[in-house]
Amino acid sequence: MTGRALSAPRIFLVAGEPSGDTLGTGLLRALKVKAPDLQARGVGGPGMVGAGMDLVFSYDDLAIMGVVEILPKLAQLQRRWREAAAAIRAFQPDVVVTIDSSGFNKGLAKRLIKSGEPARRVHYVAPMVWAWRAGRAKGMAQLFDRLLTLFPFEPAYFTAFGLPTDCVGHPAVEAPLGDGPTFRAAHGIPKDAATLALLPGSRRGELNRILPLFCDVASRLSANIPSLHLICPTVPMVAPILRQALTQLPMPATVVETLADKAGAFAASDAALAASGTITLELALARVPMVVAYRLNPTTAFVGEHLFGIRTAALPNLLAKRTVVPEFLQRFATPERLTSEVLALFRDPRLKAEQMQAFDQIAAALQPGALSPSETAAEIVLEEAQRGRAARTIN
Repeated sequence: MTGRALSAPRIFLVAGEPSGDTLGTGLLRALKVKAPDLQARGVGGPGMVGAGMDLVFSYDDLAIMGVVEILPKLAQLQRRWREAAAAIRAFQPDVVVTIDSSGFNKGLAKRLIKSGEPARRVHYVAPMVWAWRAGRAKGMAQLFDRLLTLFPFEPAYFTAFGLPTDCVGHPAVEAPLGDGPTFRAAHGIPKDAATLALLPGSRRGELNRILPLFCDVASRLSANIPSLHLICPTVPMVAPILRQALTQLPMPATVVETLADKAGAFAASDAALAASGTITLELALARVPMVVAYRLNPTTAFVGEHLFGIRTAALPNLLAKRTVVPEFLQRFATPERLTSEVLALFRDPRLKAEQMQAFDQIAAALQPGALSPSETAAEIVLEEAQRGRAARTIN
C-alpha cells in the first residue's frame, strides 16, 4: 500500500509538441466534464495548462523529429526523461497518458517499467507503422497497456501483437469552422485580397529547413498575384521567428498564435502552402485547398526513403490512398515547383473543386459516432485509471 487516499482520479499527461498539446487539451476538457475532481499534472503546452493541468515542464525541449536531429539533444532528453519519471513517482498517478512524440514517450515508458511504476500506461496517437515499419507495433505492445488511434485502419497493426487498441477518431473533426469575413475585418485584410495560408511547421528545426523555401515561394507568387496577403497561424514558441522572416517579404502578412484564431485564419484563406503534418488534415477538414512540402535532414530522409520506402507523408493522401493534394518531399520541394502548383490553385477552379470533393470524402470517413473523439478517449482513460488505482492499492 502506498498510503494515498482513494479520492479524485490522478492522471499524468505527456505531450511533446504543439499538435500533442492540442490533443491533450481536448482530452483534458472531456475528462474534466466526466470527472470534475480530476487531478492532472504533466508535460505539455499552454493549451493543456489552460485546460487545468499542473505543468512540470514545457514541451519546448521535446519537439525534435528525425534520426540525425535527435543526436545533439540526447543529453537534454535524458535529463527530461529523469525529470518526468521523478514527477510521476512523486505524483502517484493512476494512469500515465503519453500523447504522440513516440520517440520521447517510448523512452519514458521504458523507465517507468524498469522502476516498477504501477500506473497504467496509455499512449494516444499511433506511430505511423504503415508508413515506416510494422515492427514498431511489436515494440509498442511491450511498452504500453493500451493504445488510442486516430484512424480506423490503425488498430489491426497493434492488436496483432496483443496490444489493446481502440480507434477513438481524430479530434480535428471537433474543430469549429471559422468565419472568414470576420477574421479579415479583425486583422485589416481587404475583402478582395488573395490570401495564402503559409504553414512552415511548429518546430524550430522545421522552420530552419522549410521557412526559407516558403518565403522564396511567397516572393515569387507576389509577382503574379499583386494582391497577395499571407495568413500564418502558428504557435507562440516559433511566432517571433516567423514574424521576423515575414517582414522581409514584399507582401503583408498576418501572424496569429491562438487556437481560437486558427479556425478564422483557415476560413479566410483561399489556399495554403503547408509543411506535412497534422495541419494538412486540419486544412482538409476546413476545406482549404493546399500544396504540401517537407524537408528533413538529408540523412533522416535517406533512412526513411531507402530503408522504409516512404513516398508520401501528407495525411489527405495517406487517408485517400491516392494523390489528393500536390506533395513535394526533399529535393523535389523546389521553389519553382511549389510556385507553379500554388499558382494553379489560384487560377484553375477545377483543381480546387477536385480537392474539395476529396476532402468531403475524408471528412465523412472520419466522422465520430455518438461521442466525440475526445469524449471517447476520456472514457477509456478513466477506465484505465480505475485499473491503475487498483494496481497501486495492491502494491
